[in-house]
Amino acid sequence: MRQVGRTGLAFQAGGIALIAAGLIGCDEGGADPEPELPAFPTFWQSWSPASEPAGPAALGLDREYQRPLPYNWYNPERVVRRRDVFLETRDQSEGEEFLRVLEFAIATERSGDWASPDSSGWFGVMRQLPPDLQDLREATSVAIWVDDFGASRGRMILDLGEISEDFYVETTNPQKGRGWLDTEDIDPEDGELTASREDFGLDNIQAADSDPPAPGDDGNDDFVLPGQEPLDYSRINGTEGNGLLDTEDLDGNDFLDQDNIYGSYVISLGEDPVSPYLVKDNGNTPGGSPGNTWRLFRVPLDEGVPVGGTPRLVGAYVRLWFDDLTPGPGKKVRIADIAFAWGQGRDFMLLGP
Repeated sequence: MRQVGRTGLAFQAGGIALIAAGLIGCDEGGADPEPELPAFPTFWQSWSPASEPAGPAALGLDREYQRPLPYNWYNPERVVRRRDVFLETRDQSEGEEFLRVLEFAIATERSGDWASPDSSGWFGVMRQLPPDLQDLREATSVAIWVDDFGASRGRMILDLGEISEDFYVETTNPQKGRGWLDTEDIDPEDGELTASREDFGLDNIQAADSDPPAPGDDGNDDFVLPGQEPLDYSRINGTEGNGLLDTEDLDGNDFLDQDNIYGSYVISLGEDPVSPYLVKDNGNTPGGSPGNTWRLFRVPLDEGVPVGGTPRLVGAYVRLWFDDLTPGPGKKVRIADIAFAWGQGRDFMLLGP
């Protein structure tokens, strides 16, 4: 099976299985989880940068032609224990286990972004739904565990349906960027990564990041692992030299899909008023503590705001993004679970960070 960067199509390492509601904190009775079902990838590599949201405009969330803030997403090392999120975890040793969470941070600096008039206070990630979740027509709700470090500000938005794949829009090359299918799969175009000729990033230019950048090079696309403490994740999402075939073609159909017909689920992270979708606040729950800022939100899937028409929830994409969080650089938000429910809310499928 080939490895494809940021598509969620073919990663072989890692994964979280489909499990029952008890493990995501929705089963207050502490019922034992049902048997695990087939897993799918959950590492940060299975997510792409989010394309510019086309709405819902009625809620002030049209971000077309508005660049996101300079951001990174990654799985931080050993920072969140299972008991911090799932307070009902009974086994002490299990509670001490570290969870893989998806963390987002705003970069401390990146030339031009903060002052640019077309840059807006949003950021996010997207992916095609994995095979186990290709048909959501019978799903009833989606639940998300989120930690915003106590900021309680802004909105979290989950979009489901047909979503534009055109996320790579910043480039000086007139034959790349907005409206073009950008990919590393060019020499040859065979669905495989030939590292020596293709692993140069979506700009297709082999050059080290520099300021000013080399001719044609983005100047900010080098892949660098965090290294030693203190861990620096600021270049972990680089596409040049990451050993993966990076592409905007998330569904592998050799075409840049640009349709925007989806349902948008908008969750307020503020406290005035408190979101009607809030299910649990670990800082105000028995077994929790005032310093625990993990919260669980659950949204009925029939309450989505349509954008561009009636969404088709078969073979759909998902985009998770945030808007108007606390200004300035630094860590902003963590996600521990994204899960869909069927029937009476018993069976959940982890979409997973």
